Amino acid sequence: MFIKKNILPILFASVFFMVSFGMPPKAVAKVFRNSYVSFELPSKWNCYLENTAWICRYAISKKCLGAKSSSKSCKAQRKKTREAIIILAAKEVGPKDSFKAYYQHLKTPRPIVTKKGKRSTSKIIHVKPINIQKHKWIDGMHLGSEIPHYYTRYVATLKGNIAVLVTFSAHKLYYTRYSSEFFKAIKSLRVLATKAQTISKREMHSSKGTLGTNIDVHLDTALDEAAGWDESSGNTGLGADSYLLIGAVLLALAGVFIWIKGRR
Repeated sequence: MFIKKNILPILFASVFFMVSFGMPPKAVAKVFRNSYVSFELPSKWNCYLENTAWICRYAISKKCLGAKSSSKSCKAQRKKTREAIIILAAKEVGPKDSFKAYYQHLKTPRPIVTKKGKRSTSKIIHVKPINIQKHKWIDGMHLGSEIPHYYTRYVATLKGNIAVLVTFSAHKLYYTRYSSEFFKAIKSLRVLATKAQTISKREMHSSKGTLGTNIDVHLDTALDEAAGWDESSGNTGLGADSYLLIGAVLLALAGVFIWIKGRR
């Protein structure tokens, strides 16, 4: 009887220990800033400029660029770079750029052709106007609009004579892992410039069409093919922290059950 009466606090103490010390600390966000926009970026991510678009993703350790590149930890890091990606692009506002045009563009399913020649059409999750930092944006989300099996969330806006597009993409098996970080990044988005002349030419796309149609910021389809996702394997994308949390909850439930049974 002594064990039954005192096992509940022991179990709760175990749960507290697992939650407090057994789980890895959450990554602290840092602020990314270029000449036209700023937002919160996860601490382990970096951004680089490529063909007038900024690419942000998980940063591989410098140790993985040398002789240890084939190690297990380095392979795990490279896998993370394929799970999710953020792309930023800007251009001078043209006659085809407007909030209405962005809304209509995102309300239309996007056709894509994979490297293997397969054709598919994106599934629209939502399209709506939103306010971020007291500024209007058009927010749209598709599945399979850039790469098969990837969710991509588009947020586009106009400010002065600048058009800005930011895309947040993650494989559907791992989207929940990055959704909170994407939410923080979107919530913190701030357009810093209002004149195209103040933005570096290296960061400005020369497209005259609507931002997001003729602008070349599409994800590399090699991401999907190289990642080696096996959807038939039943991989849910749960990390070690998720399993620890599940274990803690199960322990707590077990403690409650034993305590109730002991009282009876």
